[in-house]
Amino acid sequence: MPLPPRRVLRTFKYAMYFNGVNDYVRMSLPSSLTGSASFTVMFWLSFYFQPMRIWVLWYGIPGTYTAVHFLIRTDGLTQFGFYGGIQNSFYVNSYEKVFTFYATRYDNISSLLESFINGNKVDSDTVTATPNVQPRYIYIGYPPLSESYLKGYIAQVLIYTRTLSDSEIQWNYQYPDNPVRNGLVLWLQAHPDYVKDIDGDGVLEWIDLSGFNNHGKIYGAQLVQLVKTPARVLTPARVLKPAR
Repeated sequence: MPLPPRRVLRTFKYAMYFNGVNDYVRMSLPSSLTGSASFTVMFWLSFYFQPMRIWVLWYGIPGTYTAVHFLIRTDGLTQFGFYGGIQNSFYVNSYEKVFTFYATRYDNISSLLESFINGNKVDSDTVTATPNVQPRYIYIGYPPLSESYLKGYIAQVLIYTRTLSDSEIQWNYQYPDNPVRNGLVLWLQAHPDYVKDIDGDGVLEWIDLSGFNNHGKIYGAQLVQLVKTPARVLTPARVLKPAR
């Protein structure tokens, strides 16, 4: 009998901090997503509730809907799916300020949209999306709409051009530093090695580790160190027993 998924209380050493005022990251929609409506989106998030609902991720999807989006309202109602169309809805009140693993997958064959929290399925809906080829952008922390910015931390963002299985979602939840590679087209990991100005325009990029070079331009968001490295580790002194 398979073991039930274990709860991982995850702590990350680094994360990208969004101030809830004007911080966001933007990148071009991966060309490998254009013309394909099957996808999986995942990320590790620690957030603060705002006066309005917050947007965590927004991007134009090759389909009949405006965008794929993820947002959290002040009452904890969370929506993940197609903006302006059918979406999964669930509550996350207990997850505020704790790093939580969110995932959603959409299968264009079965038309099934499913969302997960910490590897466990929380909602599903049936929706039909028709692919098109109009390129758009991916926004993290803010959509190009009249809504609230994200206030909180993001440690990782993953996007796939296919629907990952339950076991693959569990794997990514338990091993965030070694995600599934098959179909991976965007992999943003918060770390000093992966935040740099690679094109010399004075704007830092969040480096895409998927190999597809879908780097994100960072506007205001900051890489922060959440767990400090000890400056010095002391070795316990040896205590000599008195001679008898």
